[in-house]
Amino acid sequence: MILLSRLFKHSTHDYLSEEEQITISIRPMFKQSEDHPSQQMSAYYDQVINEAEKRAEEIIQSANQHADRIYQTVQEEKEKAKEEQELVRKEAYEEGYLTGMSKGKEDGFNSYTSRLAEVKEIINAAKTDYEETIQSADRTILTISMNVAEKIIATELTHHSEHYQSYVKNALKEAKHYKNIKLIVHPDKYLELLSYKDELKAMLPVEAGLYILPDEELSVVDCVIDSDNGRIDATCKSQIDEIKERLSEWLETHHELG
Repeated sequence: MILLSRLFKHSTHDYLSEEEQITISIRPMFKQSEDHPSQQMSAYYDQVINEAEKRAEEIIQSANQHADRIYQTVQEEKEKAKEEQELVRKEAYEEGYLTGMSKGKEDGFNSYTSRLAEVKEIINAAKTDYEETIQSADRTILTISMNVAEKIIATELTHHSEHYQSYVKNALKEAKHYKNIKLIVHPDKYLELLSYKDELKAMLPVEAGLYILPDEELSVVDCVIDSDNGRIDATCKSQIDEIKERLSEWLETHHELG
């Protein structure tokens, strides 16, 4: 995943340089297919992405404002250091004139070096603060966007049976060449799936065999397919991973256009 530091276009960059069973992931639920209206699912998908992007924009703006404050602090320190350097030079000259040019130059140089070390320390501290700010914003965007995605997906699959049916059908498509297929779902979805079991069986070869089983350990919106050939993980996590990928693409595009 890209760091949000790539999104900041401020001049801060001027001073901050440098068993035999196989587990198979289900293809994205949002993939267009003949089993559900593509426009409806596209609108649902965009809802998830748009909400995550909105929150990301807010966090980026906040991080940018903090970076601006850091930049302003460093600029003020640099200006102050410049003024003090001139003062040190003047004092060194005057002292050298009164007590000897050699000693004056030495004292002036020592004072100048000491002040430069202080400025360097301030800039390094600001750099650390800046990096911690953008890294924190990066983690926050991921956390918020994943929470948003999980909430919306869970709501849609729980309350809209046509979405859950499409979800299950896409999983079964991955298992159409398997034998002794066991479709495992949460008990709350068990009777619903039984009601259109014939429709699901029609998607598979006659010899495949389809059994629907309840499992309380699964989330109400998840399903798992076991067979002689392996297991298909059709849990909500696979959908969240897709949201994460789309958000990363959005961040990359945001950077390129920024």
